[in-house]
Amino acid sequence: MFRDVGLDAATRDDVIWRFCQTHGFYLLTSNRNEESADSLEATLKREGTAASLPVITLPLPDRVFHSPAFLEKVVDKLLDYMLY
Repeated sequence: MFRDVGLDAATRDDVIWRFCQTHGFYLLTSNRNEESADSLEATLKREGTAASLPVITLPLPDRVFHSPAFLEKVVDKLLDYMLY
């Protein structure tokens, strides 16, 4: 969560991505648009490299709160990704 690492929820996407890269955090998000130069997608295209930590994008983030089966699938996929 942003507050847990001292970031404000209004922090720009590019700043969040660089923060995650600097601190070794995987970024889990549902926001991956290219609506501005500081958007997450634009930042990944401009600054991302093969050595960059991945960004994991949830397509239906609210569904994890309302569907235990979907949440289980998401957790399984994340664990699989992280372990292998």
